[in-house]
Amino acid sequence: MLDLFTIFTKGGVVLFKFMDSASSGDTPVNDLIREVLIKGQAGSTKSFSSNAHGLQYKLDNEHDLIFVAVYAKQLEKNLTYIGPLLDAVCKRFKSKFADELKAKAYFEPSFEEDFKALRAAAERDGRDQQSTTKMRSYEETKKTPSGKPSKGDRMDAGDSSAAPTADHSEDDDDDDDDG
Repeated sequence: MLDLFTIFTKGGVVLFKFMDSASSGDTPVNDLIREVLIKGQAGSTKSFSSNAHGLQYKLDNEHDLIFVAVYAKQLEKNLTYIGPLLDAVCKRFKSKFADELKAKAYFEPSFEEDFKALRAAAERDGRDQQSTTKMRSYEETKKTPSGKPSKGDRMDAGDSSAAPTADHSEDDDDDDDDG
């Protein structure tokens, strides 16, 4: 579950903020600013941990924007949609407000509906992706209860029970040119 999503300028002006009602506020974002952005340590990782929260962020140097998603750290493995959501929001925000961003003037973007639609699509895609990568059940693996191959399975070359017999009557198909 996404706790907070915010878009702000490198100057500190918050342009958009979505906060879940159970969110812990801006503390994780403030930690990101203090520990990573101000110190200039924003590398290629684009993720950060703050206490019980995980953060993923995207920097847009062209317009001096920072896009940040905050979520509960224990849910991180289930939130595979965060990266694609950051990309989609960044793309939509920059295209929708291209003129305002070029002018570098203060503006109050109306982005709530866009964000909700992008979030719903990203969550749906994330669920679809998780459902297609489920592990097979034991019954689906087609193994016999003893763990040995069934009759129709091919035997390993090293298996002594698969050793050839002295009768080579079936070897007529070989193209062995012995003379």
